[in-house]
Amino acid sequence: MATEWPPLEDGYREVKGWVDPEVYRAAGEVWGKSGEALAHRLLGHGPAGLPFMREAAARVTHYMAKSSAVIGNLEGYVFRTYERLLLAEVRHRNKYQPLDQEALDTQALSWMGDTDPGDVERDILLEQIISLMDEWTREVFELRVLGHGFEFIAGVVGMRSNHVRSLFHKRMQQLMKQVNG
Repeated sequence: MATEWPPLEDGYREVKGWVDPEVYRAAGEVWGKSGEALAHRLLGHGPAGLPFMREAAARVTHYMAKSSAVIGNLEGYVFRTYERLLLAEVRHRNKYQPLDQEALDTQALSWMGDTDPGDVERDILLEQIISLMDEWTREVFELRVLGHGFEFIAGVVGMRSNHVRSLFHKRMQQLMKQVNG
């Protein structure tokens, strides 16, 4: 069952300050289209994403007021802010996840049993390559890994899809030259 985005007539105050009704509306659109599903995928529980979406709306409002910026694709900007908040939460949760010593011991004894050594090396190399990426390239790469197409990503980053595809390809080529050089 989908969690409903609460309606709002006027702006409201959040911990970070006032939230613009237009930004709140855009956050509601994002929530209904993909926000709850993303929270379910990343946090394991869709409604757990609501506070992060409200935080994203507050941050976007704060950014717009502070910089007098006009954001062309407000929903994309809200989505990207929301996604970053969720990914930060996932990293935080994984960092402090309790360790199951018995499972660790079992893994330590048999970690190579089902795994090809080449797979381990590939995973390590991939992690090193990702650490070399600039923020934009990493963001597009993560969205691609999550299964999003360039059309969707273009809306998130506020660019045309052919430009995103071309720029991403060029940056990946540069990264491969850096790694191979």
